[in-house]
Amino acid sequence: MILNKCFYSIYLQYQNIIIMSTIAIAIQRLEKPNFPFKPTANFYESVGMSKKRFWAIYKGKTQPRLDEMQCIAKYFGFEAKDLVLPSKNSTPTV
Repeated sequence: MILNKCFYSIYLQYQNIIIMSTIAIAIQRLEKPNFPFKPTANFYESVGMSKKRFWAIYKGKTQPRLDEMQCIAKYFGFEAKDLVLPSKNSTPTV
């Protein structure tokens, strides 16, 4: 029983790292050298979330909802599906 809880905790931490990485990587790909992304009040208003909520999602401390992922993707001009890792059964697109 305790072992199952331990594995589940590790699994959740792994999932948070994956989500954080996909959002962080997607944003970092758009950054210009020496000009890192610095969210403004306009950004937070456009994506409809607070500063605290955005950074919790970015750092992987909390899972984003689908609508939040769609708003972030729309703001940066890519699709929400780009923020989700493909399943094991899906075939990669080139």
